[in-house]
Amino acid sequence: MKRLALLLCTMVLLVPSGWAQGQAQTWSGALVDAACKQGEPNKKCSVAATTIAFGLVLADGKFLKFDEGGNATAGKEMQKVEAKGGDVMAKVSGMLEGSTIKVETLEIQ
Repeated sequence: MKRLALLLCTMVLLVPSGWAQGQAQTWSGALVDAACKQGEPNKKCSVAATTIAFGLVLADGKFLKFDEGGNATAGKEMQKVEAKGGDVMAKVSGMLEGSTIKVETLEIQ
């Protein structure tokens, strides 16, 4: 029984931290052009219908980029948005891997 307990404790310690944090989260913020934002972090980097790499700037100024699937989803959603000027706000849910959101859902607000 002690061996089983020791084995279980060892397994818990070896689980990668991403698995332990493997729950979906939700973020809201301004949708931005990720290629622009990565090259010029202080620039506004507004999105357009032609943007192919997306990210989200949170209220605290933190920038999170999207994974490939999230870029495709955001691109499709941008095709539905009328040109209204200004920021495009979005609500995104998914899993955070480093500074990249593995997007599960995206809603333009």
